[in-house]
Amino acid sequence: MKLKFVKEHGLQMLDAVRARFPTEVFHIDCNSSLSLAADREMLLALDKYELAMIEQPLSADDVLDHAELARLIKTPVCLDESLQGKDRARQALAASSCSIFNIKPARCGGLTVSLQIADLARRAGVPCWIGGMLESGI
Repeated sequence: MKLKFVKEHGLQMLDAVRARFPTEVFHIDCNSSLSLAADREMLLALDKYELAMIEQPLSADDVLDHAELARLIKTPVCLDESLQGKDRARQALAASSCSIFNIKPARCGGLTVSLQIADLARRAGVPCWIGGMLESGI
């Protein structure tokens, strides 16, 4: 299950969900809403919830802060909005910015680029999942 995380009440939401479902597997999606500089303590606190992953916690164009975050926490970091093409995926892998990719074909350049990104991730040992609203130009 994926929960949308909003800074203003996200930790309270996680407290309530974990209290009600102590063993369920779920992850949060931050939609690039947090900053490592401003939200470091909150991000560090997320480990206690034993999340499957944190999807796109930081700015989409900041693979370096994602890499630092990935080193600071136990919870896997998943990139989503950051994957705007094969080059960005390659940069994220080189910087160790995440341990999971959420590939959205409409965002990253279509099916061919999505397959190329998936191949890069496979060779790096980074699992992928496919997201999106099944957008299409057809």
